[in-house]
Amino acid sequence: MPFSAVDLERQLERETRAFFAKPENFRVDDANRTVWLSELLNFYPEDFVPVPAKDLVSYAQAHSPRSASTQDLSGHAIRFTPYDWTVAKSRRAR
Repeated sequence: MPFSAVDLERQLERETRAFFAKPENFRVDDANRTVWLSELLNFYPEDFVPVPAKDLVSYAQAHSPRSASTQDLSGHAIRFTPYDWTVAKSRRAR
């Protein structure tokens, strides 16, 4: 379903929450004190850190449906899960 101008903010918020609900896009490994984020967030981090989020982890936490949204992750390292470019590289037959 295409996005509509009338309801754009709600639709973008819904899609952002769905993105961060997937463990390949946001996962906390407390045993190793590591936060795993999608590699997409590492390409252009400034595109994903709007005010008032102070960093990528805060942005992910603010949109996460899991309990990590309230967890203090300030001492955790950030690592990035490789992005699967399969869809981006595919070509549609003409």
